[in-house]
Amino acid sequence: MARFMERVSSAVSAFEASRWAWTTFQGATLLASFCVTAWAAAAAQIFSAYAPLSWVVAGFAGAFVWTMIRLLWSIAQRVRVRVRYDAAFLARGGNFNPLDLTFERKRIYLNPLVENKTFIDCDLIGPANIYLQFGNSVPSVREPKVDGVWLHPTAQFSNGFIFRNCIFRNCSFQRITMYAGIENYEQWKDNTFINWIGVAPTRELVAQRLKAIEAAAAVTAPAPATPKLLEHEAEAETEVEAAAEDDL
Repeated sequence: MARFMERVSSAVSAFEASRWAWTTFQGATLLASFCVTAWAAAAAQIFSAYAPLSWVVAGFAGAFVWTMIRLLWSIAQRVRVRVRYDAAFLARGGNFNPLDLTFERKRIYLNPLVENKTFIDCDLIGPANIYLQFGNSVPSVREPKVDGVWLHPTAQFSNGFIFRNCIFRNCSFQRITMYAGIENYEQWKDNTFINWIGVAPTRELVAQRLKAIEAAAAVTAPAPATPKLLEHEAEAETEVEAAAEDDL
């Protein structure tokens, strides 16, 4: 046990030493950026009439520039790591089985058509355009907000991901732009989780869309039985009854 504690202590000490060395290096480079620019201003006799104040200002300017360079480098490193992670994640096909019906606490990279699925506490990650076509239920959503665009009544959505008959409970849509059919305008226009970045549809466009939906439903609905068919069945029944009376 004592030997184990010694190893833990040595590991912690090494970590602290490396962190202290890194902090010292950062401080040394910041101080060097200040001193070098101040010396350069003095050697070049820049604003010599205001020396030594001009040297101090040049030193702080050099330190500021170095700090901004370090900040941009740090951001670039994070972006590079995130891009590599996303590429590796997509190459593995994600961490879920697309044949499953319910997903809970998953990070999901979208497939073109998603039907009859339930998502609970999931993060749906883009960049992506999505269209909640029909039969979907979104009772609760987590931040961030989603950009929203209303579709034209006759527009066909083709460049993105389509959801049908799906349920989203406490999910997060990240780097997502949502396209919405204007038949949902009255129900969705005041949704606080959607940042509408397009122009709101007019009443005439909404009415045009509703008529198109009704026409499509009428075309796909099963045709009712025709009166001729009913008359033919009645005649057949009459003939059967007549034959039965003749037998008697």
